[in-house]
Amino acid sequence: MNALKTVEIVFSPVFRAIFHRPQKTLLLGKGEETLKDLLRRLSELSGGKIDSLIFEKDLGFISAGLMVKVNDRVYTGTMLNQKPVPLEDQDVVSLLYYVSGG
Repeated sequence: MNALKTVEIVFSPVFRAIFHRPQKTLLLGKGEETLKDLLRRLSELSGGKIDSLIFEKDLGFISAGLMVKVNDRVYTGTMLNQKPVPLEDQDVVSLLYYVSGG
C-alpha cells in the first residue's frame, strides 16, 4: 500500500504572483509519485496559468527554463525530461524560474 505523501511547495516571485501566496502544502494523491506529477497537479490548480512557465507547447515536456529544487538538490527542466524524480513524504519543492538569453 502506498502511503500518502505531503510536500511543501515554495514559490519564487513569478509563481507567487499566480498562486497569490509564497508557499503551499499539498497532499499527493494516488498516482502522484514524481516531480512531473506534482507539476501537472499545480497546472490544474492554477487553471493552466502556469503552463507557459513549466511546460513546452505540447505539455508533455518540461520547459528548459524551469529550475526546481527538491530539498537540497536542483533540477533543470532538461534533467526532469530525462528521468523521473520521485517525491518523498515531507519533501520541500521550490519552484524557480530563470531567464536566459543574450
